[in-house]
Amino acid sequence: SWLTESSRAMATTPSWQPSWSAGSWRECPFRRFSDHMRLSTSGIIFVLAGAALIVTAYRFSLPGLLPAGILLLALVLLSALLITWGTRRVSITLRTGLPTVALPQSRDRYPLAHEGKEVEVEALVTNTGRLAIPASTIDFVAAEGFGDSTVGQVPPLAHGASQTVLTSFTPYRRGLSGVQTVLITVSGPFGLVTRKKKVIA
Repeated sequence: SWLTESSRAMATTPSWQPSWSAGSWRECPFRRFSDHMRLSTSGIIFVLAGAALIVTAYRFSLPGLLPAGILLLALVLLSALLITWGTRRVSITLRTGLPTVALPQSRDRYPLAHEGKEVEVEALVTNTGRLAIPASTIDFVAAEGFGDSTVGQVPPLAHGASQTVLTSFTPYRRGLSGVQTVLITVSGPFGLVTRKKKVIA
């Protein structure tokens, strides 16, 4: 959470430190997301074609079509399994260079930002798994009063690789606010399946 006041605003944790950013971002409308997986257009075509080949193989006694149909369905399933496993091993750490303050009768410290003044936030995206992760999209969903939600682009990440993405928010209301949710969207192998997952909630 962040603390915003009329002459000062917002906050993070004491461990958030500034770092160089090589990512990109753009503004997007505020949306609420939940974890989900969906087939791409190619994935839908593969499923329909695979099912059609299997049905045709049985209906017209054409056993040669059966392996092709099973292969198409198996590719979609494999893509879903790989993307599910890959996105389990992604971590995102938010950092900012803002000073921190403690609220009265509280040991928690919050980054402090000026109301109406742009605040830069850096997200360190790390692939902690053993599988490489293809290019992905990061959704920074801002809480009410924190500014517009944004989207960042992350290049493919090998095992253990990290990428810093820079984004910014302009708080427009006093009080505690911040980045409500951070989500990552990744397409699986062959572009057949896409998964959106909450990394910070």
